[in-house]
Amino acid sequence: MTTLTPSLRPRSTERPRLTFGTTMASEWKKLLTVRSTVYSAVTLVFLAVAMVAIVALSYEPVTSATHPQELVGPSLAAGVSFSQLVMGILAVLIVTSEYTTGLIQSTLVSNPRRLSVLAAKAVVACVTAIVLGVVSWGLSALIGLPIFESKGYHASLTDPYVLGGLGTTVLYLFVVALFGVFVGSIVRSNAAGIAIVVGVLFVLPIIGNFLPESIDAAKYLVSDSTQTLALALCDDVYRKHVPEALVVTLSWLVVSGIGAVVLLRKRDV
Repeated sequence: MTTLTPSLRPRSTERPRLTFGTTMASEWKKLLTVRSTVYSAVTLVFLAVAMVAIVALSYEPVTSATHPQELVGPSLAAGVSFSQLVMGILAVLIVTSEYTTGLIQSTLVSNPRRLSVLAAKAVVACVTAIVLGVVSWGLSALIGLPIFESKGYHASLTDPYVLGGLGTTVLYLFVVALFGVFVGSIVRSNAAGIAIVVGVLFVLPIIGNFLPESIDAAKYLVSDSTQTLALALCDDVYRKHVPEALVVTLSWLVVSGIGAVVLLRKRDV
């Protein structure tokens, strides 16, 4: 009588295939499971909607026969001047929070392709900016348009200038998010990253206002150039400055992006 012994198959030691999709899924999981993400999103939307409501209420009723609908688009995007700060901070924290907690070590060990990690974080931040931009603008239009209508500024969601306000909001938050990710990757510190983003977006424009007009330093700031690009989507006045503003904005993003890539590849962690 023979005894049959079951053949034991050796366990596969092959690691799951690492793709950009799995890296993206991991980054989304990190972002959505952090409580501060929800707080930041709510704060961003609230600031944008509140600012638009204040701007709409500040307008005087139209008394002339003409109704300047072109003012409605930029006004619906007015909230981005405050919500950009929240978006910039959130983008910085998407990167620096892992360095603060030490989680970045396990992230880079599980995924040695460092540039794909940075790219995934940038995509997550930019998609978040787009979603929050659409939501904040939609709620701003829902509240702001009736106020403008009551004051004689007749406009609808299908008007080009109004839709341009949507593009203004999304584009501005997109650029701020990308810049925040690059800054966070360079400094790897919550406090330093937030300080730089706040300084570039808020402090430098204030300093520029005190410089002689002959210097015109504001046009070399990423905040001013991005604002020009964004407002060109809903205001004809800004369109003649688009080429110059595009060069300035891309310069800020390219320089900070190169710095982030070089330092990420050069550092041990």
